Amino acid sequence: MQIDMSQTFARADGEPIYGPITKEGEEKNPLSLGVACVIALESPVGMDEVHKNPKLNAGIVACERWNIARRIQNADGPVEISTEEITMVKQLISIAWGVAVVGQAFPMLEGNTQ
Repeated sequence: MQIDMSQTFARADGEPIYGPITKEGEEKNPLSLGVACVIALESPVGMDEVHKNPKLNAGIVACERWNIARRIQNADGPVEISTEEITMVKQLISIAWGVAVVGQAFPMLEGNTQ
């Protein structure tokens, strides 16, 4: 499925939710779906469950998450993402982000644009 990762988030009042500022002097930018996904994929959220499951290899899971994050980060347009990857990203976003982001990210990841 092709997902537009440039979609942005807004608060309930319509004001933008801003992404993290990573460099000194950098301007605030509205948080995009791509940035929200990359942050969730690169964070350690969910890895504690992976370590508890003897059927999963934590290193392989971490590499899969890294590869999806790089694909999203390096995309110049919509990102091809499998149903399984979308399921993983949705799970991680639901742990890493609050209600305003989760509530908008799920429909975006299901192909429903704003």
